[in-house]
Amino acid sequence: MSPKKLALSLFLPLVLVAGACSDGEDSADDVPTDEETTTEDSAPDEGDGAASEDSGTEAAEAETVAMSPGNAMGTPPTGDTAELNIAEIAAGTADVSTLTRLVIKGGLLPTVRDGGPFTVFAPTNEAFAEIPHDVLRDLSANQPELADVLTLHVLAGEYTAEDLASLDGSTVDTVQGGKLAVSVEGDVITVGGATVIAPDVFASNGVVHLVDTVITQP
Repeated sequence: MSPKKLALSLFLPLVLVAGACSDGEDSADDVPTDEETTTEDSAPDEGDGAASEDSGTEAAEAETVAMSPGNAMGTPPTGDTAELNIAEIAAGTADVSTLTRLVIKGGLLPTVRDGGPFTVFAPTNEAFAEIPHDVLRDLSANQPELADVLTLHVLAGEYTAEDLASLDGSTVDTVQGGKLAVSVEGDVITVGGATVIAPDVFASNGVVHLVDTVITQP
């Protein structure tokens, strides 16, 4: 299957909206869920009302994204994804539901929804499942560090797969401040050690490329 057809098959089929349901058996056992993080954050102290309030805010934000125009609850993006912003595309794509949840926890939802144009290298749920469960849990509880890791996956401006291929052997600057090396072998594009597995999903405020690895170092 060509990368283009793979991209469409990943983003346009009937899928569960992130935040509305579980990610499935494979990812649910390997990464912290909203329910797990909420329980850990709010259980120790009676006065820890802020944690519960934050969790409620996250849930509300996830539902808001899911209910955005063209993406009713339980219905993924269909047709021309260029009419949807990056947050809406992510919220309607089961394969990146872990990323969507972490973007909300990292306080980056308004940026990917309203800002741009951006190029986002979106790690799949399988990519996040490769990170030890306790490491991912600690990361999700540390908003500054989480935001630092997530913004390492974002470039200012729109870089298509063709643009990236033309940058073979060079680097691109992330909004986090780091530089990611770009390499190309045949039709395979690697950025920061992560391989692009579904390129060029266009949004109203940029472009998304699914990648198979979480980028952790510039």
